Amino acid sequence: MAAAGCVTAIRRVIESCSKNKPLLIELRMLCMPIIMHGMTADGLDCIEDVLDMTALFVYHEFEVGQIIPEELWKIFQHLLYIVVGKEDDPDGGYAFEFLE
Repeated sequence: MAAAGCVTAIRRVIESCSKNKPLLIELRMLCMPIIMHGMTADGLDCIEDVLDMTALFVYHEFEVGQIIPEELWKIFQHLLYIVVGKEDDPDGGYAFEFLE
């Protein structure tokens, strides 16, 4: 529960820095391990905050015409796995109860 509270606090710090693009780049690099852990079965308790952080990075850090970096595209692969699962899994991913 304390870890989820820390992730929420980190998300709020990112929100408050949304106008400072150089700082957002540094924060994104620091937060990528947290975001990637939030996409695992152990870290799904804080997936909403992790998805909010990802959306903040994509929305505020990149203007029209800029390329989204590869580390943010890795998050998309994990989201697909969470929702769809493996090819041989007919029930889909493991996080339906965590995603709205």
